[in-house]
Order: sequence, then structure tokens, then C-alpha cells
Amino acid sequence: MALEEEIEKKYNLTTCRLDEVLGGDIIKGILAEGRLPKAYWSMYLVSYREPRKRLGPSDS
Repeated sequence: MALEEEIEKKYNLTTCRLDEVLGGDIIKGILAEGRLPKAYWSMYLVSYREPRKRLGPSDS
């Protein structure tokens, strides 16, 4: 029982402050085996550019 509590404690520490966790059961399985999980953080960056202005002669 203490082992399950330790696994849950490590899992909560690993996943705290994350908006989304994919494969939580896999992470718990890795912790149960006594290994350390390896992970990567991914960010979706959006760059909003202003439309380009025409630099040629005006049509007016």
C-alpha cells in the first residue's frame, strides 16, 4: 500500500501545473517499475503578422 501511495505522490509531483497530460497510466506504470519517466514539453506558438502594405505607386 505504501508503494502505491509513493507512486501517486511522484505522479502528482510530475504532472502538477500541467494543463494536459497524455498517457498518465503509462507514466504510473513506469514509476511502478522503479524507472524515471522521460518527457518533453511541446508548445504551439502562433505568430500573428500584420498584412504587408504595398510599397509601389498608388492607384489613386
